[in-house]
Amino acid sequence: MEPFEISALVGNKMERLTVVPQNDAQEQSEYDVYLGSRKARIWTDFSIMGLEWHSADLIAEDTLRNIGLAIEGYDA
Repeated sequence: MEPFEISALVGNKMERLTVVPQNDAQEQSEYDVYLGSRKARIWTDFSIMGLEWHSADLIAEDTLRNIGLAIEGYDA
């Protein structure tokens, strides 16, 4: 998959982010997400609660969820 751009609420501001997919695995997808030169790695995981988004980087939970939803919307 090629890099793509999404819009997501980061803090209180709508930001344009560049997303670079790292794999196409159905059970766990990984993405590098860029806001300017800042980079974060996020990934999906399936649980009994459904699809969950995770990151080892310091990203607020609501921001991570917003980015994940924007990626899901792009992939749809």
